[in-house]
Formats: sequence, structure tokens, C-alpha cells
Amino acid sequence: MPAFLSAALRGGRRGFWTAALFALVLALSACGLVALAVVDIVPGRTPPQQKRAVTTVINHHSFSPPLLRRYYGDGEIPHWMMSGTTVVTDNYVRLTGDLQSQTGHLWNTDPLDMDAFEIVFGFRVSRVIGGLGADGFALWVAQIPRFNGNIFGRAANFNGFGLLFDSYDNDNRRDNPMVSLVTNDGSATRRFTPATDFMGETLANCVFDFRNIMAPNMATARLRYNKGTLSLHLSRNSEVDEQHCFTVSNLEMPAGKSYLAFSGQTGDVSEVHDIIFVHLSPLDNVVYDHDVQQPHNGGAANGGPGLYDNDAMNNRRVPESTTLAPQQQQQDQQQEDQQKRDIEAQIRAEVERRAAELERDRLAAEQQRQQQQQQDIDAQQQQQQQQEQQQQQQQPPLDPAEADRQRIAELERKLAELKRGDQRRPERTAADDEYDEEYEDEDVDQPRRRRVRRARTPRRNTVEYED
Repeated sequence: MPAFLSAALRGGRRGFWTAALFALVLALSACGLVALAVVDIVPGRTPPQQKRAVTTVINHHSFSPPLLRRYYGDGEIPHWMMSGTTVVTDNYVRLTGDLQSQTGHLWNTDPLDMDAFEIVFGFRVSRVIGGLGADGFALWVAQIPRFNGNIFGRAANFNGFGLLFDSYDNDNRRDNPMVSLVTNDGSATRRFTPATDFMGETLANCVFDFRNIMAPNMATARLRYNKGTLSLHLSRNSEVDEQHCFTVSNLEMPAGKSYLAFSGQTGDVSEVHDIIFVHLSPLDNVVYDHDVQQPHNGGAANGGPGLYDNDAMNNRRVPESTTLAPQQQQQDQQQEDQQKRDIEAQIRAEVERRAAELERDRLAAEQQRQQQQQQDIDAQQQQQQQQEQQQQQQQPPLDPAEADRQRIAELERKLAELKRGDQRRPERTAADDEYDEEYEDEDVDQPRRRRVRRARTPRRNTVEYED
């Protein structure tokens, strides 16, 4: 017994409580150490998994523990490279630790030169303190990673397809953890949105709880690809019981060289992402055009992704005497040019879209202004009518005698106007109405004269009247 504890017990009641508190602290510390030890227990491989590792897998596309003891002195796993926060232990490859804002990558340096294969890998996703974790990890069959991105560490302009193991429920739809399939042809305009759990951006998905599986079990995924058809099965007990997740057809392998890779990422919430083993095997009853058990145009010696060097993800330096193969340089240049063209096209499309929006807003504003003007005119007219009606309603009714006087005054006014019109007419004399007319009298055979009276007609024009 420690001397401090013995002295506390001899100190009476006060000493007893001091000793009890000290013992409690020791017990809690022991429990914490035990808990950490339990969490750090790595599940072992089952006998079928061990047998597959030495019989059917393609070694340059696979790895199995013990990693450090088997590849001691090589610095890394042969045919594999890593960057970011990825570390290799004897029992697993850890993409991210249980720390915030970590991004790790692991990729195979040999091209996947097969159109029919099966990938089985075991993994562990958990938190030391338990509870929710984020963000997730992914398996990729695509070109080598060039930059970090928002798809669990991978940039959105990848060329190939990937399986996303999404831990965190960002959109609050209660459908996580989820496993989804995404694809892209290298386009820079394609968008993937982790904030909505890639809703509407995946080819297929299923809900599967792959987190916090205790040893001796582990989570496993079996991806089977056969010339355009991909199927996925998942398990929580080391392949003993598997659940069919989805099957997709007409999924072509990416153009050019493609590589098997993994990536993982954490954000404000974190979790551990461990890859325990990776087994890639050929399919039975499929005839290949080359020996798939031998590396084919891969590795750093042939200018493959082993020469990858990017400051954003990797601080490794390429040896000065090593240069990229001309074909690889040409492919990289073509891909870079294509990305530039895609970005320019995206910018042009954005500018055109913005111009169209501005023109649409201008037309809408003009139409709204005209409608407002018409509404103001209508309101003024309506207000004027209302005022006239109010004035008419406010005028007192006329007295009958007053109405008679107004009518008499109106008649007198009209009579005066008529008199003024008659005074303006010229006066007609009797000479204008009578004249002498000569005629022949047959009885006396000589001309005679007589008076003729004209009929009274209006005299409009003297000249015309005389005519």
C-alpha cells in the first residue's frame, strides 16, 4: 500500500475519506486505460481472409497485415503511396486520426489494367470517446489524386468512380451512415455537395451502419466489377453475413490509366478511418489478355503515380535524376489543358447566365414600373370620380320656385340670342319684292308692262338671287 494511503487511513475519519478519494482516482484511471486498450484492439483476419491473401489476390494491388514486419525497411507498403495525415502501423493504414480537419490519401502505384475484378477490404471507423463522428472515407477507381478536395479529401473533377462511406448526417434526414456511388469524367463543372450528403448527385446508395464495430469483428466491403456492371455487398462481421447494397449497370472504366485509391477526411467532428486489408482478385471464368498477376506498366520506375509530388498533399521530393515519361507528361498536359477549357467554358456560361438574369430583371422592373403608372392613373381617376360624387351629394336640393326662375332665365337668354340674330339680317324693301315685266299683247300687237311680285324666300346671296 502506498505510504500516502497508509498515513491517510491512520488520520481518522478525515483521513478515511482522503484515502477513499485517492482509491477512486486510481480506479478511474485504471478503467480509462482499460477502455483505451479495448478500443485499440484491432480485429484479426478470419481463416478465409488469410487463405485468400496467399492464393487468389493480386499482390501488387493488395496488402495485408502485419504491414511493418512484412515490409520492414521499405519505408512504405510496396506498390502503395500515401500523403497527408496517412500513417502505416503494423495492423492497419490510418487515413485520419480522431482529430479535427485531417485529410489522408493512400493509392496504388500500379494501374488497374483489368475490366473484371473483385475488391474486398476490411476497415474500421470509430471514435475513442464514442458518439457521432465525421466526415467519412472513400474508395476510388480513378486517376491519381492531384489536389485535396471536398469529397472526403478528393477533388470533384476526378475521372472514374468512387464509393463514399459517409458517416455524418449533414442534411438531418436520418439516413446516415450511408454508402454511395459517384462518378465523373474529369469535368470541372460537375458539383458534389457534402452539406446535403450528395443528395441527387449519386448513381446509387444504401443506408448501412459501418461505425463502431467491436473486435473481433470488422466491417468489410465487397466490390465486384465485371465489364460495366458493379455490385456492392457490405458486412459487419468480417464477411460472415453480407448485405446487398446496390448493383449498377453501364458503368465504364475511366479512360486512360486508372488506379485503386483511398481517401479520408475529418472536419469539426472527427473519427478514426483505418484500412486493415485490401484484397483485389481476378474473377473466375473470365479470360484476360495478359497475366494479371504481374505488374503491367506501373510503379515509379515507369513514370507511374509513384512519382507524384504535390505540395498541397505531399511533402515528398522526387529524385532529381527521375523525370516523367514523355507519354505521361503529354497526358498530364492534355488533362491540364482540358481543365482550363472546362473552367473557361464554365466562366462564359456563368457570365451569360448572369447577363440573362440582369436583362430579365430589367424587363421585369420596366413592366412593374408601367403597371405602377397605370395603377396610379386609375387611382387618380377613381379618386376624382369619388370627389365629384361627394360634391354632388353635398349640394343641397333646389327649391321648386328657384328651379322655375332658372328655367325662365334660360328661356329669356335664348330669346335674346334669337333677337340678336334677326337684327343682323338685312331689311328687304318692296322694290326687292316687285318689278315690272314687259310682254307682247297679241290683241293690240304692241308691248305692254305689268307689275310682278316675287315670293318671299330667304335671301342668301344677292348675285345668286338675281341670277
